[in-house]
Amino acid sequence: MSNSFDEHPPERVDDLMIREEEADHDQKLDQLVHGGVFRSRAEAAAFLIDEGIKVQTALFERVEQKLSEIERLRAELRGIVNNQQGNVSD
Repeated sequence: MSNSFDEHPPERVDDLMIREEEADHDQKLDQLVHGGVFRSRAEAAAFLIDEGIKVQTALFERVEQKLSEIERLRAELRGIVNNQQGNVSD
């Protein structure tokens, strides 16, 4: 299995907690480390998360669109409140 971590290690690898009911995930990460594919479970998890994000590109595009919409609505609400405040102080 080739990975880009050899050439470009992650800038930040945090501790990783896995819930008890996901023990199989824990074992899979350990297999990747014991097999010498990655130096740590966190590095293996970072790789798998990155791969999952790549596969879910359409989902993240939709999330980004919705977040833009939410920010637009927030700005609109701030404008309404600011206009109301200006009218009250007049």
